[in-house]
Amino acid sequence: MQKILVTVLFLTLVAGAFQSAQSRRRRSSRPAKKEPVYTITGRVQATIDQKTKSKANQVLNRLNNFQRRAYWRFYDPLAIVTRRVPLGERLVVIVQGVKVAPDKAAEPEEVRVKAGGIFPSLILQHISTDLSVYNAYSKKITIFSPGRTVDKKPLKPEVISPSSDAVFNVSPRESETADKKVLFWSFPLRIKEFAMAKARVIFVRSRYYSRVSDTGVYSIENLPAGKYSLVFVYVDKIVKEVPITVKKMRRGRGRNSNLQYMNSVNLTLPLLSKY
Repeated sequence: MQKILVTVLFLTLVAGAFQSAQSRRRRSSRPAKKEPVYTITGRVQATIDQKTKSKANQVLNRLNNFQRRAYWRFYDPLAIVTRRVPLGERLVVIVQGVKVAPDKAAEPEEVRVKAGGIFPSLILQHISTDLSVYNAYSKKITIFSPGRTVDKKPLKPEVISPSSDAVFNVSPRESETADKKVLFWSFPLRIKEFAMAKARVIFVRSRYYSRVSDTGVYSIENLPAGKYSLVFVYVDKIVKEVPITVKKMRRGRGRNSNLQYMNSVNLTLPLLSKY
């Protein structure tokens, strides 16, 4: 009788351990719950710093406006070209302090050379991607970056045949990205055959960034909740850093609970003759 009781107790313990292991296995096989992500949007009010308007800068600014007007008068004589602060061509916002990478990295922008220009004129890319340029012009072009050096040597230009693309190796090297404090690298782009073709590529360390439109609006997606900094970059200079808080929000019926509006930011931008 005692042996039977011992056998029953042993089998009960084994069955309990098996059920416990199966329960743990079922719990571990469940997919991990994803943290909610949010889209932030905001507006920028920008003015030009009047103190930087020296006579030399005024002359260069008038020359740049004249070139821009002449360009559009040639390609579209009916275009109304007004004086403006070129935010969409020069201003970038970067989110600093996010430790989590997005589920899907942003694809590099398509860069095309056509009608004597580079489109878009402001190119934003992550430092892990290469700059690919497509030549939509009927003749070969030569793209170069004035002032860009690699190992203390000028970067060689890239010749691109018509109706083809090529990688212009202007991206920052490992020796340049080793300093984690550097947030971005900004390089000018030019076309040898078109003196009016001017553009700029900005390589960003963060995965969360956006250009600011000409109307001063920006939008950044897939941000987890937390406290971060918005870094505003104008051409190749940091002009302002703004602390922000992305709040964890409950989902509500009939409203977009993933969209958060940031406070408006006032910027005083330097008058830059270069691009």
